[in-house]
Amino acid sequence: MIPVLVSIYVANEVVQVRSTNKLQDFAQRALLQADLVRGQILESMQDLQEISFSPCSAEYLRSLRRVAFSHRYVRDVGAYAEGRYLCSSLLGDVRTEKIVLSNPDWTTSAGNHVWVSPRVLFDQRQRDFLVGRAGRYVAVDPAMFVDIMNVGRRAISVVSTDIDSPRIVAMTPGNDAAQTLVAFGRGGTLKMSGWNYVTIHSTTYPHAVVVRERHSDVYVGSISDMAWFVVAGCILGALLGLTAFWLVIRLWSMPAALARAIKRNRVRVNYQPIVDMRTGRPAGVEALARWTHGSEIISPAVFIPVAEEHNLIQALTEAVTARALAELAPIMHEYPTFYVSLNVDPSELKTDRYRRILVECCERHAISPAQVKIEITERAVIDAESMQGTIRAFRSSGFAMYIDDFGTGYSSLGYLHKFEFDALKIDKSFVDAIGREAVSSPVVEHIIAMANSLRLNVIAEGVEHPHQAQFLMRQGVHFAQGWFFGKAVPAETLRQSLLSCISPHAGGDAL
Repeated sequence: MIPVLVSIYVANEVVQVRSTNKLQDFAQRALLQADLVRGQILESMQDLQEISFSPCSAEYLRSLRRVAFSHRYVRDVGAYAEGRYLCSSLLGDVRTEKIVLSNPDWTTSAGNHVWVSPRVLFDQRQRDFLVGRAGRYVAVDPAMFVDIMNVGRRAISVVSTDIDSPRIVAMTPGNDAAQTLVAFGRGGTLKMSGWNYVTIHSTTYPHAVVVRERHSDVYVGSISDMAWFVVAGCILGALLGLTAFWLVIRLWSMPAALARAIKRNRVRVNYQPIVDMRTGRPAGVEALARWTHGSEIISPAVFIPVAEEHNLIQALTEAVTARALAELAPIMHEYPTFYVSLNVDPSELKTDRYRRILVECCERHAISPAQVKIEITERAVIDAESMQGTIRAFRSSGFAMYIDDFGTGYSSLGYLHKFEFDALKIDKSFVDAIGREAVSSPVVEHIIAMANSLRLNVIAEGVEHPHQAQFLMRQGVHFAQGWFFGKAVPAETLRQSLLSCISPHAGGDAL
């Protein structure tokens, strides 16, 4: 018994040391991200101070957008005076709207005014981290300070140190602000209230990072407690029959069921029309995965995250691709300008594998690559520097590249200069604001104007009402999708609807 107890105790200590080392490495990564965002804020502020044009003039607004384009993490830049916004890179001249900018939360020793959580100009549900000086401001999404990969069960907070009382400027969801400030005050590495904490101060900027994670003890307690642990383990070992029950439950769990459905080709595909609003005819469709588990229809909002978390997303993407091209091949042969838009996970763009699969599918079904569009989300584009060569290879093979859900990520178009995209899709949340008395309403116009300046086609998502379609048409948007034009339907239903509105070889203009 004694060797067993000693082994448990030693294992517990080893786990603690490894856990602390990993947490310290993670804290260094988090600090690097916070430094990067703060650095871009200061660089943008310097660029703003060098603009010589009259505030809010056309030349000034173009200069604002140029500054925003040049910095990936910057959401908005602009001018303010006497507690009001004057103009913005996103919304243009807003002087007549008299939008209030409250007093700053503090002023740094360098003379910068800091607002921790003013409301975002174009979306009152969101918050900014805003820095101002001499009537110029730079705004970023606070989440960018803590936006790093593989957070897991850890929590991150960024604490500003350029004021008398430290303030948290950003933290991951579910974090504990009060406990974080206590840990920050104590500093270093410590255990507190069931959590391990690590605090690291930046040597470049006036902030620190506090990260925490739950204790990862093998077992915490006295030697006598450990003895009970061993006894309990022996009892549990006699109940091996429970293992069989656990395996049955696991086999019927959602990840396992989804994996079986993908393998057995039971994930269906529905197709939502993308309509040329000039003619009212479908120019193409977006392929959307649908899954029924038993008698229950599982929402994509549920099973897509499950696929991502359990490494099934590539298999799901490839299954949807194969099924969509097989089902749509007869339609595409009959309507040569008709296309399908495929949602592709960013992991598929890190290698050339998916492109080769797609080329083979097109050749097998005699489909032109020009009839296949690839959609990747805006947030995926942020990490797309490692995918640049693959994106270029897709376009060289004849596949157009679209950026999906535009406006839900960093709300900056600067990175679009680096990549050769063919179109962007305006997110439904912005289309919903059309015709409402909302500050976010003008964002659609500015997105369209910026897209036009970059020679990108525009598709509006989530169009549900006639006034939205009419507004978009007036702004020069020709293509849209949403319930106003039609819901996602199976291939056979799609074919019947096409027969009633499109004659072969005479579809709407292709994107």
